[in-house]
Amino acid sequence: MESYVQITNEAAAEMILDGSFDELWIMDAKDIVKCSTCLIRLEELPEFKFFVRLSNEK
Repeated sequence: MESYVQITNEAAAEMILDGSFDELWIMDAKDIVKCSTCLIRLEELPEFKFFVRLSNEK
């Protein structure tokens, strides 16, 4: 089972600006999906919940 921990929007913005999309996940409706599969507008950052994955299990 995959485990995630929520991070602050500030930390997520920093990761996005650094190009670390592969390590960032986002809540999309009811599912957590890879951030690299989403189009994110910076002005909408406060509306999103961001996560990093803790486990590598699939």
